[in-house]
Amino acid sequence: SNVIEVKDGKVTAKGSGTAIITAKSSNGKTATTRITVENSNVEIESIKLTGKNTFYVGETYTFDVLFNPSNATNKDFLLYSGNNEIISVLENGKIKALKAGKTTIIAKSSNDKISSIDVVVKESDIILEKLVLQGKSEINIGEKISLLVIYEPSNVPDKSVVWRSNDNNIIT
Repeated sequence: SNVIEVKDGKVTAKGSGTAIITAKSSNGKTATTRITVENSNVEIESIKLTGKNTFYVGETYTFDVLFNPSNATNKDFLLYSGNNEIISVLENGKIKALKAGKTTIIAKSSNDKISSIDVVVKESDIILEKLVLQGKSEINIGEKISLLVIYEPSNVPDKSVVWRSNDNNIIT
């Protein structure tokens, strides 16, 4: 059907209209239901990129995008940096400030609506004083754990670390 696809009891709407779904048992008993699919596609009229506009080198940040109307169906968007040497776009609205300078962050919706923010990246005067690792200190062969990094002070903007083991035969 062009309206509904059903497989193992899972129904997927394919297009507008009404379809009748039938289930039939091995001994011939049947049950039916009628499902109507409506086209509820709500187009984006405009978007607004929101968030702060000053960052420090090493800082990561996630921008928000406001959609108008708020009940728009497809809220996918892409984020772009006017200068990838100053700010790098990661994923899901997240950026990382790489070096001091000025650039523009641009959000583009799935239907080509655009919003932008001019941003400044500054050198940070906050210096990392100490790293602390938290987690189990004994594990079994094959076991996987996650270690938590605690930064002191906690507001240091560059929270990047490089992980390594002194013996990859024991821990990788």
